[in-house]
Amino acid sequence: MGWQFVNTDQMTIVEERAPVISMRHRVRLNGGFPPVSAYRKHFADGFREAYNILRQRRTALAEDPSVVEAIDAVDARVLLRDTSTYSELQLQLLHPEFLKDGVDRSIELEWLARPLCASRAPSNARAAVYECERLAMEGLDVPRFARSSLGQLDASSAVDRDLWALFGGRDSSVLLARLSRLSPPHLRRQLHIAGAAITARYGDG
Repeated sequence: MGWQFVNTDQMTIVEERAPVISMRHRVRLNGGFPPVSAYRKHFADGFREAYNILRQRRTALAEDPSVVEAIDAVDARVLLRDTSTYSELQLQLLHPEFLKDGVDRSIELEWLARPLCASRAPSNARAAVYECERLAMEGLDVPRFARSSLGQLDASSAVDRDLWALFGGRDSSVLLARLSRLSPPHLRRQLHIAGAAITARYGDG
């Protein structure tokens, strides 16, 4: 189900085709989807092995033009907020009090503009991003940003410079920097973080 003519007297709910939830990203075993908590040691061993392979071959990877070009060609998604933040706000906006009055709805939606009030000189890029967020939210969509949304930037434009500060730095330079930081202490830290995440989700069992 979805809404049409949002924020007008003609607003109505219509039936829409529900999105298909893909499970291709999940590990399948014997026809099921086992939790990672059931294979903690296997997960840690596999992570450690993959990490060490990358560390041993990082020079070759960094000097391979095909790897660098492939990374630069990826249209990376830029997460400025958690998707759950947008989703929770969408649900909040469906409360009757925000469906009766467009002004009240707009005020509630302006919660997304709070970062603009954090300083006396708000970022021009943040203002541009908020406008994109507002338009998407008014259409009951979750705002999505990608590196391609930068387009052709004008170095003389303050807005474009600010946008680059938000969206830039997501190319092969990130890969090369991270490869250079690979080390045994860093591996131990990553395994600790992964283990803590599994425990938080599934407990110690």
